[in-house]
Amino acid sequence: MPRISPVLFMCFALAVGFDAAAQRKPPLPRMKFSGFDWVVRTSEVSEGPRDNLFGGRDVSVFAENGGSLVLKITEDEGAWKAAEVYYPHRFGYGTYLFRISTPLADLDPNVVLGLFTYSSQRAYNNREIDIEFSAWGEKTGLPTLGQFVVQPYDDAGHMNSFPVTAFTGPSSHAFTWLEDRVEFASWTGLGPRPAEGDPSLVASWTFVGAKAVPKPGNEAVHMNLYLADGNSPPAGKGRTSVTIESFSFAPAQK
Repeated sequence: MPRISPVLFMCFALAVGFDAAAQRKPPLPRMKFSGFDWVVRTSEVSEGPRDNLFGGRDVSVFAENGGSLVLKITEDEGAWKAAEVYYPHRFGYGTYLFRISTPLADLDPNVVLGLFTYSSQRAYNNREIDIEFSAWGEKTGLPTLGQFVVQPYDDAGHMNSFPVTAFTGPSSHAFTWLEDRVEFASWTGLGPRPAEGDPSLVASWTFVGAKAVPKPGNEAVHMNLYLADGNSPPAGKGRTSVTIESFSFAPAQK
């Protein structure tokens, strides 16, 4: 009977051990919402954005009986935890529409709501296109603002900000990602996008630039609620949870 080299035996044992460990790794928690199967983010250590812990399902992410999704900043086991979900399959060019029942004018100053695409690949600035709402921390002295962003935000002409005082009830927010531009809009109510000039259309902006607009890749659509300063609690002056009524995607017409 041939003898097995001790080195080969050790490599085989390690390979079997790693494979068994991989098989024991629990699947990522998921949640059904608006007809899609979302991954619920959890973390054991502080992560980006802004040094936040993410609490996961039934800690900071909840499903309501009516079919809506609740993202909540939660104090759990002595730590403040943020909320995030993402759909792990790309959509690419088209219209991303988020409908929200929470009055965004009432967000806590240290809370950020993000509705965006993001890729783990660094190309095209991670293919990040954002709709965000925040005062970015009580120390800034800023009011809560909305902003439309095609990253990098600090390049001239890549961000447009607007007041959110009109969002005292349900609201809708969308961006249409096309090959040569990204069209953003935010409006009051849960109905269709109003025409330009309609007072319910709170903000609209088009980012133009064929070279600056990202090309689709492995991006995912995300929704998160986190602390502008992950090392500080909410300011205690506003809402720390957001209810998202629905998300939908419509592919761009060719």
